[in-house]
Amino acid sequence: MIVLFSSFCAPDSFSRHETAWRLLRDGARRIYGIADFTDGIVRNPAGKPYHPGYPQINFSISHTKHAAFCVFSDREIGLDCEETRHVSERVRSRYLGGAKDDGEALERWTMLESLVKLKGVTFADVSFDRDVREPGNAVFERITSPLGKEFVIHVCYFRKS
Repeated sequence: MIVLFSSFCAPDSFSRHETAWRLLRDGARRIYGIADFTDGIVRNPAGKPYHPGYPQINFSISHTKHAAFCVFSDREIGLDCEETRHVSERVRSRYLGGAKDDGEALERWTMLESLVKLKGVTFADVSFDRDVREPGNAVFERITSPLGKEFVIHVCYFRKS
């Protein structure tokens, strides 16, 4: 089960953050019937949010300049989204295995960041060539945005054993 919630938001940092957390709060209420879910959320050392009182609820949030997304799943999950934009040649070659154009770079970036969020680690702990090209038991899934084609969204989760 993967359930995605999304919303457009104002481009300022505060609005993006608040919209993502509102989606998390509203989603937990709609799916699990929990009204105050976000009140008990803490973060691991790398910044991954989780709720120690509800370890069975797996979620991930992400936002871009103009939209926020939240995903819930029956297994651990990571989510990343990006708006269609230019990605510098330096970033493409350094972090994204030499992606040939902006579209491929954003695909690779959202895959890599969704893996970072799934594992609850930092970018220093993963690499595109090692962890995305050869993902082991990680699965990457491209999600179609209900908000339009200008958003690239990936989720990452581990295969069930």
